[in-house]
Amino acid sequence: IASEMPYPHTEFYRTHAHTLSAVMVVLGVPPVALDNDAQPAHLSFASANYFTELGTQAALGRLFDPTLDNSPSAPPIVVISYDFWQHRLNADPTVAGRILHLNGKAVTVAGVLPAAFANPGADRAELLIPILQQPYIVEGSKLLTDPSADTVRMWARLAPGSTAKAAEQELLTLTNQLRPIYP
Repeated sequence: IASEMPYPHTEFYRTHAHTLSAVMVVLGVPPVALDNDAQPAHLSFASANYFTELGTQAALGRLFDPTLDNSPSAPPIVVISYDFWQHRLNADPTVAGRILHLNGKAVTVAGVLPAAFANPGADRAELLIPILQQPYIVEGSKLLTDPSADTVRMWARLAPGSTAKAAEQELLTLTNQLRPIYP
């Protein structure tokens, strides 16, 4: 199941849907300035469970950890694509722990994605940051709280024993419950 919607709605579905075992989100943004590099970098934000749910392992370092990175107050980290690591960071084997500046904001490289990673949510992303850290990178952002802010792309995995029809019915019911909360 995939759809675009305001971030607060995804949290509502994550909390209330019993037919879904996982909800993941991704938000692509315009390219950002990287340190003093003249070439901008393609950045996306993703839920802290994104790589875990996709079964992805880091080529180097670590990827998002839902127990560490699922908080707006978590230390800001970035996961970089294999290609970005190879071509923009000279395949530096000590890149994990390195500080990068995105639009002037410091983030620590947590790890490198595998070369064959197929990113269903952000095909051009060179850099991925946990979505709850988005307000740190984008000053004045209301993404996490304001349903009229940007929309995110949401994916969900059916819970074991659930059918697509049952999920559709439950999500319709939940959507109707959302209407009075976010008119």
